[in-house]
Amino acid sequence: MDFRLKILDLRTFQQRHFSQSLKLLSPWEKIKYQSFGSEKRRQQWLAVRFLAYKKFGITQKIQYSSTGQPLLDCCKISISHTDQLVAVAISTGALGIDIERINRNFRRISVKFVSPNDPQNLSDLHLALLWTAKEAVYKLWAERELSFKQNIVLNLPEKLNSFGHFTGQIFKNGRNFPVAVSYYVFNQHFITIARYEST
Repeated sequence: MDFRLKILDLRTFQQRHFSQSLKLLSPWEKIKYQSFGSEKRRQQWLAVRFLAYKKFGITQKIQYSSTGQPLLDCCKISISHTDQLVAVAISTGALGIDIERINRNFRRISVKFVSPNDPQNLSDLHLALLWTAKEAVYKLWAERELSFKQNIVLNLPEKLNSFGHFTGQIFKNGRNFPVAVSYYVFNQHFITIARYEST
C-alpha cells in the first residue's frame, strides 16, 4: 500500500500561499478558520487545506470523526504539524502520520512511552524517533484507547539514516496487529508514517 506525502514550511506558506489558500475554503470552513484564537493555529489549519486541496487536488472538504480523526471519502488522510512544519499524507488504506522536532527533550517523558519490550538504553535520537513513531501508530489505530507504553511495541533500527523503515506491533484486546513504519528526517524533524503491515 503506497502513500503520498506533502510537507510545507509555515514561513513559506505565509509568504507565498496564504492569500490563495483562503480562496479554497468553503463558507463554513471560513467560519471555522476565524474561530481559532491563535494566529499560529489558523496558519496550521489553513496550510493543511492548502496541501490537501491545492497540492493533492482533493475536491471534497475535510471532515472529522467523533474522535478527531480527519476523514475523506476518496482516500485516507492523516495530518500533523509543529510550529514550523505541516505534513499531510494520503493513501488508499489506513495510515497515521506524526512530525516532531528532533531536538525536543523526550527523555524527561520517556517513562510514559518506552515499554519494557521496546529497545532499552536508547539515545536521544532514538527516543525522538520512538515517540514520533508511536504517535503515528496511535493515529493509525484511530480509536484513541491505546497506551503508548502498554499497547505499542516497535522494533527500532540500531543505525538511523535520513530515511528508513521498521516494524512493530499493536497489542490490544488480546490480539496482535502488525504495523510498518516509515521515517524521514527533514529540516531537523522526524516524520513518521504508520500503516498496517500487509499479511
